[in-house]
Formats: sequence, structure tokens, C-alpha cells
Amino acid sequence: MDWYSLEQDKAKTIIARLRDESLPGLMGSRVVDLRYAKLPFYNRFFLYRLTNYSTLPAFSLDFLGDGESFFYLDGSNRPFSLVHAKEPPALNVYTVPDYLAFYFQNVATDEGEILLLRDERDFPALRSARGVSRADVVAAIQQTEIDFDSEKNTHIVTAPLYYDGALMRAKIEVGADGVPNVLSREMLYKTREPAQAS
Repeated sequence: MDWYSLEQDKAKTIIARLRDESLPGLMGSRVVDLRYAKLPFYNRFFLYRLTNYSTLPAFSLDFLGDGESFFYLDGSNRPFSLVHAKEPPALNVYTVPDYLAFYFQNVATDEGEILLLRDERDFPALRSARGVSRADVVAAIQQTEIDFDSEKNTHIVTAPLYYDGALMRAKIEVGADGVPNVLSREMLYKTREPAQAS
């Protein structure tokens, strides 16, 4: 993801707005950096990253914003729902994989960590995984399929996921509301060591 700096006056205005809305971690912050990144599935909304350097260690907060409204990515679906009420995601065969990867990265699930693999670099456990080679991951990614169901206005993505410690092939449905639904999954390769008996 490419990050861009804002003009100083615009950055100050946005930081003041975020502080006024009493979003977490901003009260009393003096040394901050604000950057933004474009997202291919939104036209008006951008990803903003505010880094607070007045604490040790420094920490960052991410927001979805259109310059007027800002929604803190708090690990829930709520900021996505609020954004989609203003601008539904522009999903097509080119943008839906990026959208799913971004969504799973920013929304916690009961099942644990979920990562959609679009590239071998998306698979954090590749170097330490036993029984999984780079070629295995590349082959799984190359078998990604994206279909569109015009009657239901949904995309069906069949792709590899890093799902709670295992590499799986999953079928995911995502509709116009932007909420993914994992329809099915099957294990491709186990990557997490079984718990040792005590």
C-alpha cells in the first residue's frame, strides 16, 4: 500500500477534527503524523493512518474517512457499515480480492485471524510452516476464482485463506453490503504445530 502525506494545513484540520470527536489515543497528543492511502474499492473514502510519536513506543490508529467523516477501525464491522451507508464499496472482479483482504485485516472474527492470500507475501507463516512450500502457496493462489451472481448481486470468491493457523481453500460470498460470508472451507496444508500433551 502506498502512503501519501497531506498538506500541512489539511493535516492539522483533520487531526483537530479527530481530536474533537474524542477518538481513542488522540487526547493530549502533540507530535503526530497523518498519512493517507487510496483504496481501489472506494471512490470518496481513503484509509488514514495517524501515528502518535508523543508516547513511547509510538502507536498508530487507522481510520476510514472522506475528509469530513472519519471512522476508527476498531476491529468491528461497525466502521464499514457506517462508510457503506455513505458509499457502498465498488466491487468487481478486480477490486473484490483487495476488499476482502482489507476487510479481514481490519475486522476481528470469532474464528481467529483470517488472511486472504493474493500473493505469497500475504502468508506470514510461510517461512516457518512445515509441509508447506512456496510452490504450494503460489499454486493455491493461482487457483483463485471470482464469479458474479447477477441474480443475488454477489461476488463468490474461491481463494486460499490463512485461517486460524491453517492454509485453507474457502468459498466466500460478498454482497453489495460488503459483509463477507464464508460459505465453505477445506484444509489445504496444516501450518500450526499441534499442542503438546502435558
